[in-house]
Amino acid sequence: MRIPAYPIPNTALAIFPSREGFGWMIFEGPLSPVSWDVCTLAKETRTAERKNARCTQRVAALLAEYRPAALVLEAFEGSGVRRHKRIRQLCRSIASLAAMSGTPLRVVTRQEITACFGTTRPKTRYAVAALIARYVKEIRHRLPPKRRAWDTEFPEMALFNATALLFVHYGNPEEPL
Repeated sequence: MRIPAYPIPNTALAIFPSREGFGWMIFEGPLSPVSWDVCTLAKETRTAERKNARCTQRVAALLAEYRPAALVLEAFEGSGVRRHKRIRQLCRSIASLAAMSGTPLRVVTRQEITACFGTTRPKTRYAVAALIARYVKEIRHRLPPKRRAWDTEFPEMALFNATALLFVHYGNPEEPL
């Protein structure tokens, strides 16, 4: 197996923070996954500061290992964005890491994600994940079952949410999927 010499010019790393940690995916071009995982570092920790510190360390390691050409996050501040205070702080820390490493940051809105899928216009995160599973066969088997109203979100959803960010990053608004 040939290990690519990073940085590859068109690579993009997407991070999607969640309650238990974060999901991440790196593409080296449109629909070209390189590596991915779900980090549940925050699961074993009680305080918000410690959870964020552990996640920030892991994101820093990913940035150092892959040296992506771009880092992609979902909008975490502003009107209409409903993210927990801890997640907003974590996203600010990740944005700072990107700035310190010289990695350009792109922030994607939920509206951009739904527009990326053209006429399908998925209304829920699960509908987006199901569409992504059709396009990215490498992670298809990780699609969790549909969440019931009383369940917490499955950690694997963070992986699909991160992949959705990359769909938007590489997408062409004139030719949605």
